[in-house]
Amino acid sequence: MDSIKSQLVDMGFTEAKITKAIKSCPEANTLEQVMEWLIAHDGELDTAAGAGSSTADNNNKAANTELAANKADKKSSQAAASPNDDFRPEETAAETAARKKITVEEAQRLITERAAIRAEEDRKKAIEDEKKRRLEGQKMIQTRAELEDLERIRLAQQIRQEKIERELHKKRLLEQIALDRENMKNRTKQMVDSAAPAATKTTSSSSSAAAAPSSSDQSKKAQPKQAATECRIALRFPDGSTKVQKFSPQEQLAAVRLFVQMEKIPSGQTANIEFIAPPNKKLTDSMMNETLDSLGLCPASRLEVKFNQSTWIDLD
Repeated sequence: MDSIKSQLVDMGFTEAKITKAIKSCPEANTLEQVMEWLIAHDGELDTAAGAGSSTADNNNKAANTELAANKADKKSSQAAASPNDDFRPEETAAETAARKKITVEEAQRLITERAAIRAEEDRKKAIEDEKKRRLEGQKMIQTRAELEDLERIRLAQQIRQEKIERELHKKRLLEQIALDRENMKNRTKQMVDSAAPAATKTTSSSSSAAAAPSSSDQSKKAQPKQAATECRIALRFPDGSTKVQKFSPQEQLAAVRLFVQMEKIPSGQTANIEFIAPPNKKLTDSMMNETLDSLGLCPASRLEVKFNQSTWIDLD
């Protein structure tokens, strides 16, 4: 602070004003800050100093007189010691006032320049902050776009996986239907093979014991009843749609249920399926292992399909 005081005194400010400025602005730590306060409050300091100026002038006159005498002695001794050097006489009051005025104007110019520099720095800082904000906004938009692309890829993969699962489920159903048909054919063949010898023996014994029929009756009995080669089932679903499908007469009613499940039940789920034959005959679960021929559904029949959706479960 002593160096700041000495510099301000050289600029023309009084020690009273400098002391008042330092006390009134304790946060001022530099020459420019104290100078700004002095220039901003110059009128207030002059008014406050007017009341006590007379007493201070009387005290300062003696000090100034003694200081002027000391300076004159010092300069005369310097002139005597160095007669060839340029000697500057004591400056007049007008020169002192002019020097102070120039010093104050220079200080105001410095303050104005520093204020302009700070304003330019603030402007540049605001521009840099705006650039950073825009750059962060662009990065945020890019990140959002990347996340949306990843989400679309994930959904596409999920749809592809669901499609693969539906195809596998359909394939398993078809394999199960083919396996059931093959098993039914094998069981039917075994039943026919086992029943053929007994039927032949029964026919021979009954023919020997019975009376000889007429020629016309014998011709009628000789013609065997033709078995149906296929069974056409017309299915009516709860949504009003219909579907006609051909089955083997020796296939079980379970094959019809598998066909309905494959056509109407969503992939990965199953449900209880009920069949109602005309006029109002309900085909129960105990009839699922019976053949279509034995149920009287051949060569053609119509079935109404009902779903019990409350019992739907996931197959997976």
